[in-house]
Amino acid sequence: MKILIIFIAGIFSTNLVFAEIRPYFEGQMNYIDPDDVSTDTYSGDSSGLGGPSYTNTRIDFKHKSDTSPGFEFGLYNLFDNSNLRLGFSYTKSSINIDYETSSLSGTIAQGMLLLPEGVGTTPADYASVGLNFDKNVKLYMVNAYYDFDFKNNFKPFIGVGLGSSDFDNTEEKEFTYSGMLGARYYFNEQVYVGGKFTYSNIQGPKDKLGLTYQDIDLYTSTLSVGLEF
Repeated sequence: MKILIIFIAGIFSTNLVFAEIRPYFEGQMNYIDPDDVSTDTYSGDSSGLGGPSYTNTRIDFKHKSDTSPGFEFGLYNLFDNSNLRLGFSYTKSSINIDYETSSLSGTIAQGMLLLPEGVGTTPADYASVGLNFDKNVKLYMVNAYYDFDFKNNFKPFIGVGLGSSDFDNTEEKEFTYSGMLGARYYFNEQVYVGGKFTYSNIQGPKDKLGLTYQDIDLYTSTLSVGLEF
């Protein structure tokens, strides 16, 4: 919400040509491929939080790919005779930062139960010591795009984004940045379909049971349908 307020305030604090500004809205379907993710090595006791104790623990996760809906709304022609547009995007919380398997270094203990290091440690193994590493995440991004003048009905673009990611069971929202490359095809002056590829870097979150993750890289392919007003 803070990002959205800053975004709107920035628009109205600049010398813009309001008569030319055009809003747009697009629905999106995203194919998300998270890179493998590792935690930092950690030793500590989270029993006071209902968690296990860790001894030289490091986990390397192999994540699943997923599909997820999202949307973006924004504004064209923020400056006179400019190809710049700004958008606010939200990717739905059903993005699953899910994992297929992992490698565990060190040990994790919960009471009399001990999970030793090994390759191929599964979600069921972690559940035996009271841990669940399946996570949902919400991405809130402010994106700046530059549209190239190519053809009337075909417009390639590049973009950058800044925002935050909100994971389940972590201490706070994490800073996120992204770069984008894509294009739109217009059926008429208002309706278009688009595609883009996005690389996103999420600052490593810290979960509520003590483990800190290294930065998370997401590679997203997006198919969109939009309307300009």
